[in-house]
Amino acid sequence: MRLATLALLLATPALSGCFDGGSATKAGGTAGPLTLRLATEDVGPGIIHSLEFARRVEELSHGQMRIEPDQYSVKAQPDYERLLARKVTSGEFDLGVMGTRYWERAGVTSLRAFDAPFLVTSNALLAEVVSGGVAEDMLSGFERAGVVGLGLVPVGVEHPAGLNRPLLGPKDYAGTSMAGTAAQTPNAVMRALGATYVQGEDPDRTKHVGGVGAYGFTPPGFVTGNVTLDAWANAIVINARAYERLDDRQRSILATAADQTRAWAIASMRSDARNARAYCKADPESNSVVLASGADIAALQAATASVYGELERDQLTRRVIARIRELKQRLGGDPVAPAACGEPVATLPNAKPTSALDGVYRVEITEAELLAEGLTDPSIIAGVTGVYTYTYKGGKYCEVFKPKTNTSNNPNFVPGQCGTYAVDGDRMLTTFAVDAPIVSRWRLTASGDLKFMPDRGNSMRKRFARAFAKDPWKRITD
Repeated sequence: MRLATLALLLATPALSGCFDGGSATKAGGTAGPLTLRLATEDVGPGIIHSLEFARRVEELSHGQMRIEPDQYSVKAQPDYERLLARKVTSGEFDLGVMGTRYWERAGVTSLRAFDAPFLVTSNALLAEVVSGGVAEDMLSGFERAGVVGLGLVPVGVEHPAGLNRPLLGPKDYAGTSMAGTAAQTPNAVMRALGATYVQGEDPDRTKHVGGVGAYGFTPPGFVTGNVTLDAWANAIVINARAYERLDDRQRSILATAADQTRAWAIASMRSDARNARAYCKADPESNSVVLASGADIAALQAATASVYGELERDQLTRRVIARIRELKQRLGGDPVAPAACGEPVATLPNAKPTSALDGVYRVEITEAELLAEGLTDPSIIAGVTGVYTYTYKGGKYCEVFKPKTNTSNNPNFVPGQCGTYAVDGDRMLTTFAVDAPIVSRWRLTASGDLKFMPDRGNSMRKRFARAFAKDPWKRITD
């Protein structure tokens, strides 16, 4: 049994539906359902998997158990990953759903194989790893952190993503900064390639050469589709003391819900090659899939081979890696690489920064302007309509956005971004923190307002550009 190794934690008689400590509560009094609080990430698969798990628990218990996910349990900060795991180990939250790498700094070494470079290289293999005996080995390592591992839920294999240029061989990483994690194993991989991970920052073209991600959760740029540096899975866990207080039926419901959430996620997964095609199709002007040469791949593998020496010093990790290699061989080795796709990122080779535009400009984007360009998605309209104020100075700009509708419950979210601009005659190259650069025509009106003339086309980026350029940006101060 998956939880057999935790039998010692269950020696204290369970109090069915009655907690005398921790954060679990009885909603509606002693006769009401048992409510368990769950800490998870503020965006992405963590909250998606948490909501699915919570739905399964309530359904299986016929409403007698409820899970309350809290995606804002930790404020955004450089130590976010460790602090989120700490919410569960301390007992402040009963449950947690978060990336497996978050647990390495909490002393859980059995999950590090997910971050071993070139090991889990397909979504089919990832689905096998999280489902059987390998998963049981991995979950057993949670004991040392004072939590019980209920299950592993796959997201997808991850690839390097260059923001402004492809990341193909070791030379492309040397001396660079990458947006990433504080977990030891991914950092060891980056150090072996000569790069540095910066924790707690989203990928930013003005600061980082790139990041590592799964399709669908990767910033616009150049994804190296045949280089797999790690695999992304989420762990569903429960604080050991909270688990001890549950009765057998309640434990069974949680375990079954975790199994069903994993099965649901696997059924929703697509092959990596299919995800690559969808990535390019979603925005072919911003998203590209590139392929490293055989020589580049061999050089990357040689550069990162030392990471395995450290990993395999741990007996459990060594066994997990060996079992994954056996599974991989049984499935047929590495998958066929996805096809390269997408278009080159926009460039303006002779553009230079300028002070000619120095000043503060303001523009309002209305729902009518978005609808006129065929941008009808309610979430897009809610997230884009509002007043934008831009400060331009000597080739750098910063945007402050006052939305018409607040679309975020995160009190730490402040809409806006900064970037750079450079001009070559009447053409301007604008770079963004995350989105791919754009080239557009521009001029200053007689009153000093900034007028853009976007190119024709039916892509979403061009439609957005036309909506933002419909009216001149009013200069409000120098």
